[in-house]
Amino acid sequence: MIKVLIDRKIKEGRETAYWEMISELRVKAIPRRGYFSGQTWVDTNDPTHTVVISTWLTHEAWETWLNSPERRAIEDALEPMLAEPVSILVFRPPEGIKVR
Repeated sequence: MIKVLIDRKIKEGRETAYWEMISELRVKAIPRRGYFSGQTWVDTNDPTHTVVISTWLTHEAWETWLNSPERRAIEDALEPMLAEPVSILVFRPPEGIKVR
């Protein structure tokens, strides 16, 4: 299982359109093979700073969704709403380390 963190900064005045597009992304991701869950968080000090955290069963499942034409089209529509380039980080559990 992996976690994907997508960090975005919204241009002021574009929040409504942004949230509509984020909802569309979630709706389209949910039925994708390998999608497990997702959450969206807003910075308590800056409502234009958001982080989406999604969980995928495999890295391959995430890559398939990341590179899909469907997702790409929505990301392209989101781009003009962003004040900064999007940042995507992918995390996996540590290997060979016991966490208590």
